[in-house]
Amino acid sequence: MNEAVSTYRELAAAEPESYLVILAWGLNGQSNILGNLKRNEEALAAIEEAVGIYRTEGLQPALGGSLNGQSNRLARLGRHEEALAAIEEAEGIYRDIAAEYPDGLLPDLAGILNNKSFRLASLGRNEEALAAIEEAAGIYRDLALAQPDAYLPGAASAFENLSNRLTALGRREEALAAVELSAVTYRDLAAVHPDAYLSETAHALIRQSDILEKLERYEEALPFIEEAVRIYRELAVAHPETFLGPLAMSLNHKAVYFAERHQEKEALAPLEEAVAIRRDLVAASPEAFLPDLAASLNDYGICLTSLGRRKAGLAASEESVGIYRKLEAERPGLFRQDLVAALSNHARILGILGKKVRARAAWAEASKIMMAGK
Repeated sequence: MNEAVSTYRELAAAEPESYLVILAWGLNGQSNILGNLKRNEEALAAIEEAVGIYRTEGLQPALGGSLNGQSNRLARLGRHEEALAAIEEAEGIYRDIAAEYPDGLLPDLAGILNNKSFRLASLGRNEEALAAIEEAAGIYRDLALAQPDAYLPGAASAFENLSNRLTALGRREEALAAVELSAVTYRDLAAVHPDAYLSETAHALIRQSDILEKLERYEEALPFIEEAVRIYRELAVAHPETFLGPLAMSLNHKAVYFAERHQEKEALAPLEEAVAIRRDLVAASPEAFLPDLAASLNDYGICLTSLGRRKAGLAASEESVGIYRKLEAERPGLFRQDLVAALSNHARILGILGKKVRARAAWAEASKIMMAGK
């Protein structure tokens, strides 16, 4: 893609009227590839250039799509206010066009509203986020009734996001109903196209288990977690480059389920597997997977300490804190809460080991970081 973009750039310099739009198309594709590789700064630069071209050329539908991509890139970098501004501009473009041509752009508008809901939620504006996803889910529902093959996937995704927004507002029974609908829809899609929708099914199952746990329906929650782990394990065997990360996520989730029930022995094996997988992933792509490894190490340290393996727990905790310090130094503010949580756990482990001076230092560092963020 880099070579193609370079070629388009040379052609656009010579014949802008013929090749500028093609260059923008290439930059869109380049941004997607870079984003998938977690090279987020480069991905943002590419999509911003595409936005600039489409804006200059006055191509509104293409501009709306690129603004949506720009919003996604900004959100990954933690620039949430800018991400919201970009998606709101895209929404305005698609609303104007959909008002005149509803059959053509309603699906695009629904997708924009789905993403807008994520942007608003990132800023804590949960009521507005709920309104956006309710509108998106309504559009997808109507579209899926007419053309299920085309729009059921969008409806399933919107229902899952709707569940997240309802959960954030404490409306858990409604959230459970929404995620159950999402999971059922993904199951039906996976029965026909397993390669395309098994992963989404597993993700919806994990969300279903989360809500059941919040409703204190613990025995009902565990089978959904275990099914998600099985699905991701099967997918990881066939496509390790794509699904080892989600497998580790599901294993970590399973471990936390047991740890929260004070069943640390059952939590240990999935945690150890999650840490091992994430170490391998970090070796290949540190920027993408270091935060995940730090999270697993934090949980691992707590689990080991609870099982009486305190020195091993301290080592895992120290490694987690070290990673979060590095991440927070590189991207200030983005990992602040994670670092504070890891330091707090580290201080507790130090206290259990009788290392009171170091424990006080860890508490002091956590408090300082927390106050600086207010």
